[in-house]
Amino acid sequence: DLPRASTELETATRVEPGSSLAQREVGLLLLQTNHADRAIEYLRTAVQTDPSDRVAMGWLGCALIRVGNTTVAQSFFTRAGQGDWTACRTDPTAATAGTLGGNAPLTGAPAPSSATPSSAAPAGRP
Repeated sequence: DLPRASTELETATRVEPGSSLAQREVGLLLLQTNHADRAIEYLRTAVQTDPSDRVAMGWLGCALIRVGNTTVAQSFFTRAGQGDWTACRTDPTAATAGTLGGNAPLTGAPAPSSATPSSAAPAGRP
């Protein structure tokens, strides 16, 4: 349910703009909706906020592969280790809508920001 996810993410980033979890989830939604360039911004922020977030690192690697930055992507894959993102290392299209498995719902976390598939970025982001 991408529209509902977008609404939840909009709320989360508005309520807690510094939340690495909210940043990561916005990045994942953008990656799922084929906005890899925008996903990189959010996933990078998530990693900067929480340098131990292997999930954000792995999916950041996928987003970087999608935009052709394989050298930097490999460094994030190395740091992240194995995970659902591993398929992106050899198949950049592996991270498409419905394939980002293993991501826990935002239960108990603030709802995320306006990353609707048609929008360029969630509210509050350039």
